[in-house]
Amino acid sequence: MAAAKTRTGSIDLAQADRRFRRSLLAVATWETFWGFGAACVSNSLVLGLLTQLTSSKTLIGAYGLTQLLGLPALLATSYLSRRLRRQKRVTAALWTLQVLNWVILGAGVAVASAHRVTPILVLLFVTRSLTYLINGLAVAPTNELLATAFGRRWGTAQGLQLLCNRTAGVLGGLVATAVLARYLFPVNFGYAFLLGGAFLTASNVAILAIAEGPSPHADLEAPPFGKHLRALLSSAMSNPAFARFLWVIAFISCLAMAQGFYVVYALEHLALSPDYTGVFTTIAFAANGVGGFVAGTVGDRLGHRRLLLLALLLHLTSLLAILTMADVWQFYLVLAVGGVATVATSIATANVTVDFAPHGEKGSYVAVTQLINYPVTALSTLFGGIMIDVTGYTAIFGLSLLFPLAAAVSLLRSSRLP
Repeated sequence: MAAAKTRTGSIDLAQADRRFRRSLLAVATWETFWGFGAACVSNSLVLGLLTQLTSSKTLIGAYGLTQLLGLPALLATSYLSRRLRRQKRVTAALWTLQVLNWVILGAGVAVASAHRVTPILVLLFVTRSLTYLINGLAVAPTNELLATAFGRRWGTAQGLQLLCNRTAGVLGGLVATAVLARYLFPVNFGYAFLLGGAFLTASNVAILAIAEGPSPHADLEAPPFGKHLRALLSSAMSNPAFARFLWVIAFISCLAMAQGFYVVYALEHLALSPDYTGVFTTIAFAANGVGGFVAGTVGDRLGHRRLLLLALLLHLTSLLAILTMADVWQFYLVLAVGGVATVATSIATANVTVDFAPHGEKGSYVAVTQLINYPVTALSTLFGGIMIDVTGYTAIFGLSLLFPLAAAVSLLRSSRLP
């Protein structure tokens, strides 16, 4: 009997390992195509386009307010995930709808006149708002799917995801740079967005190959939306350690008031052409890829709380570096350090969050953290733009030094974090 149990256990472990490898291959394929496409529609390129359309930092900051449209979707995403017996088909459909916005934006910018700024700005704001709306809906199903597929090895899987994503993104950044240099404004940005949107759309087919386990809610009757939302928020906020962790999320999100203007500052301060945004993307993706691969493994072995503390130190370093920036090579260093910090923060916060969550609510708890991240990031970006128009860049970069310090203090005082 004992031998039979041993053989059954070995078979189960072998099947679990095969499912893990299959899911890892599917996600690596997804992220490779996604990374190339994302580089062609990166935030650096969008900011490069915005600096060509307007000199108002307040207007550029207001672009961050498009995130607020994602808030209603974040309130609904947990309920959507709970009603799904299978997450991956809906996840693939939502991401496909999201990235089609880039195809629409690219086509619109490609045919627009360089002298008609307002239509491009309107199209940019509308498509970005729709992107955040659909992204908000996809948060819980996506994270529930991945957390279920990879279990305790999610950090390692995230590291490989980011390595594939950012390695392909380096190539995408180089291609975007060539496109921006080859064509005239604004057609160059339109073609880059179209190319990125096409690769992003194709990448989502790979989601269907993930080895998805049975839904934890398959045998449960979904409660009414209002009751479910109140129960989720009550469950999340009743945990004092998780409530304190949300302060850490808020402080990190406040960094957007400075980091959202790194590229704009470099283009103006160093008098660079918009073509450099493709180079910036290449460097940032390379740093993300290497940093993500290392950070995922470090977090799984040493703990994601320690990883987050290290990430906060790197955020502080990048802020100090940009305050003393004198040439483009120093800005490349800022991008590299900031890129590693950002990806390490993303991996650490996601893993700490799902460690708090009960079974079947991991994606929902991630959505709760985004309910803090979205509005704080949006309002911080707007505040940063207004302050830059009034006082200049130095004051806002200096003020932002306080946020990684505040996040680190909050993290160190939260002794019960996972």
